[in-house]
Formats: sequence, structure tokens, C-alpha cells
Amino acid sequence: MGIGSTGVYVSNIRPLFDQYKEGEFTETYTDISAYQKKIYLTSQDTLTAAAATAIVSTAGTISSFDVTTVGLGYTSAPEITVANPVGLGTTQRATGTAVLSGSTVGSITVASPGTGYTNTNPPQVLIAPPRLINEDIGVSTYKGDFGTIVGVGTTTSGSQSQFYFDTYIPQGSVMRDISYVGTAVTVSGISTGDYLVVLNTNLSIGGTFASQDTTGTKIGIATTALDCVYQVESFEDNDQIIHEGSLVGFTTTLRRIFVNVDNSGSIGYTTAPHMGDFSWGKITFKTRIEAQSFNFYGDDGYTGISTSGLVTRLNPLRYVGYTTA
Repeated sequence: MGIGSTGVYVSNIRPLFDQYKEGEFTETYTDISAYQKKIYLTSQDTLTAAAATAIVSTAGTISSFDVTTVGLGYTSAPEITVANPVGLGTTQRATGTAVLSGSTVGSITVASPGTGYTNTNPPQVLIAPPRLINEDIGVSTYKGDFGTIVGVGTTTSGSQSQFYFDTYIPQGSVMRDISYVGTAVTVSGISTGDYLVVLNTNLSIGGTFASQDTTGTKIGIATTALDCVYQVESFEDNDQIIHEGSLVGFTTTLRRIFVNVDNSGSIGYTTAPHMGDFSWGKITFKTRIEAQSFNFYGDDGYTGISTSGLVTRLNPLRYVGYTTA
């Protein structure tokens, strides 16, 4: 997610972020929407502190710094602290300035060489560790749902290879329960341009492949069956017969979504009561006071989404004072 982003997609969002049963009023907020519409984004990037040693000249000054560990995850140059020369105060201490190379410390320049140092006992150099990126954001809207995949196939759109998934909201899903979501969701609301997670699939095209966005640019790499992050290129709604448990042969509306991939492998259209799961959530922002950038690790397959930026509610889910509706 970039600094200019006005929204973010997450693997799942409802009903935990807009729980209908939390009640209309709280002690602090005049309405429940104000209580719910604050989120907290936290980077889960790997952070490693850099390390360096000081090189002492024959004159007893610091002539250079040797970066022994470049570190990882820096977004701004860290503070460099050099120990005082033995028996002398801070006024004789050397100082250095870190120069970043990407998210690592590429070098340290000598800002002040100091004096009174010895080769036999060079001073310790401390480099501040990288800081975790986080951001508070005001929310305008939440959208999203989840369910099962009951049909899978491959097709093409011109020269573009595609998968298509038939998405279904099961009869017992919380998405159909108006006491949790306010308005029952019987057909997924996912549409063109939305991102989703597909997981727990039981079909494969016989190798890894990359999912692509609507322009053909890589989103992520699938490493397990068809599990991956996808973007919807198009969709259509169809009435189909579903077999679910004891509810045999009833007709319902399914949303079929088409997604771009870079592999021309073929899967004949196949249906089953459960061929995998899907989930999607979209948060549209209201305000970003101090915008930050957050990395997405799509090349790690489906698991990459769990190591990307973490989204939580700023106010925790209430556990008392629910409505009875």
C-alpha cells in the first residue's frame, strides 16, 4: 500500500470490523459507526539492526567506519553513536552519519573524527535499530464477504489465460445472519477490480503460476494448488443447482469471477460442494494524517498475505452491551 492509497484490501473483514451487534451507543462515541471506523496498520517487515566498527587512525581519530552488518528494514537514516574516548568527555567524541542503500545501511561517513582514541581499544559503535512502521487511519466504509468455491475452470480472454471460480455463500454462513451483518449477504458482493484470497483448494494445474491484475501485471505466486491472491477481471451471476448437505438440488444464484493468470494450463469445468474457500475485504479510507508505505509479499504465495501489513481495529471488538437484534 502506497502513501497515496485511498483504500486497502484485506483477507477478511466482516463481521469483526463492522459487527452489527455491538450496539448503537458507547461511553465515548455517540454512534457505533464512529467507534468502529478507526483502524491501525502495522508493518510486519523483517527488521534487522545494522552493526559497524570504528577504524582508528595513528593520530587517535576515527578515520572511517566499517559496516559489518547492513541491517534490514530502515526507512530513514539511523542515529549513529560512538563511545567517548577513554578518560575524555563527550566533546572529544567522534560522530558519524549513516547513508542508506535501499532499506539497509550502505555506509557511514565520519561527521567528526573526535580525538583520544586508540587502536588497541577502538570505541564501540551503536546504530539505532529500524523502527516498525504503523499508521492510524479513519475509515469511510467496510465491504467484504467470504464463502466457498463450488466450481472451477479455465478459459481465455483474447490471449489472456484466466481461471474462473463459482463463489457461494453457504446457507449456514454468518454472512446470511442479519443479527451479525445487518443485511443478509446471499450472493458475494465482489466485483471487477476487487482483490480476494482463494485458499484450501483441491485442484492444481501441475505447477506454480503467477496471478495477474487486470492489466496483466503480476500480483503473486501460487505455490499450493490454486491458493493465491487474485484480482477480479470480470464477473457474472448465474442461477445454478447446488448440493449442500441435506439441502439437495436447490437452485441459487452464484457469482462467477474471472481472474488473470500467466499459465495456459487447462482445468475442465469442475463442480463440487467444496472446492476451496474465498474471502475478501475492502476498507475505504476517510483520512490519512501521516501516510506510510506498507509492503505486500505476493511472491510468498497465499502465506505472503499473512506477513504483509497487519490491519486491526483501533478500538477492540466489544464484548458487552451487544444489541439483541
